[in-house]
Amino acid sequence: MTDAHEQGSRSAMNRVTINRAAMNRLLLSLGALLLTGAVQFGCTDAAKRDEEPAVAAETPAAIADVRAEQASAASAPLTDNEVAPIVVVLSWDGMRHDFLDLDAFPGLDRVAREGVRAGRLTPVFPSNTFPTHVSMATGTHPDRHGIVDNVFLDQERGRYAYDADANWIEAEPLWIAAQRQGIDTATYFWVGSESDWQGQGTRYRVAPFDSDRPEAEKVDQILEWLALPEGERPRLIMSYWAGADRIGHDEGPNGRGIVPQIRAQDAELVRLLDGIDALQLWPWLSLIVVSDHGMAVATDYLDLHGALAAADIDARILGGAVAQVHLKAPVADERVRRTLDAFLAEVPGSRYFKRDELPAHYRLRRA
Repeated sequence: MTDAHEQGSRSAMNRVTINRAAMNRLLLSLGALLLTGAVQFGCTDAAKRDEEPAVAAETPAAIADVRAEQASAASAPLTDNEVAPIVVVLSWDGMRHDFLDLDAFPGLDRVAREGVRAGRLTPVFPSNTFPTHVSMATGTHPDRHGIVDNVFLDQERGRYAYDADANWIEAEPLWIAAQRQGIDTATYFWVGSESDWQGQGTRYRVAPFDSDRPEAEKVDQILEWLALPEGERPRLIMSYWAGADRIGHDEGPNGRGIVPQIRAQDAELVRLLDGIDALQLWPWLSLIVVSDHGMAVATDYLDLHGALAAADIDARILGGAVAQVHLKAPVADERVRRTLDAFLAEVPGSRYFKRDELPAHYRLRRA
């Protein structure tokens, strides 16, 4: 899978939030970790990246107020009839903001009707599957958590490519923070959750990743977890779903297969909602449905490798919408710049930077 259609796209989010006090207790127990990326769906205009930070930050005063409120809720003991608060987070890959309006989707419609639907968010850059999922899981940017793209070269560790080793991640993931503080957690294919992180795991985990695993099996497992008795039931469940990503990359965001694919995903969401109804868990359960990126139409193929080769510049190129150029031998800066200037002259809005010249607002410059 590549993410060539992702840059500059926008998307939207739905979530059901029931019993805010219960969720506040859980979030405090998680150490007031930021779920900024995980509470909204998708991406905003690329043109605004130069004007806006990638993830909105709360003021210290606002954070202090929220934590004080959460502390009060968290300290209250559960009554005999209460259940420990539960959060279920589902990520639907490649769901652009307006895909939800392409047809009637009973599951998503119910989430929007009974909960809240966000219009958009500004994602981290680049808005590709792996950096965005890890940002949602860690509450920070790629320059802090280390996953700067789906595929990249690390000077010390070598090539990273959709890696299952969680130790590539340099910031603590949410499921580890929860489990470390005594909150049982379950992960099902969320990016970065397939292995232990720094020797720490979760109580429940489904791995390794299988792109052909149907969402029906994921729903079965989530409902099985939710049906466990108090004390065994995970209180944080994070699951990756296929969304519209594969068909979107194959056909583009206007492809005829988009709506049927979302209908199939939505049917499983309906089944999950019905299962939670039957378990009567809504007073204590919050469901969040998110996406990692949207989709935009790709009209041209740019042969950057060919342009560099024609200029007798030997380079290794990784990435899709954002290309990483690694020179295999020293080349004068002016020669490289002249080649790239000529190559990109006909591509409006395109820019290139040396590693040490990356603008700070991209949050990609590694120490």
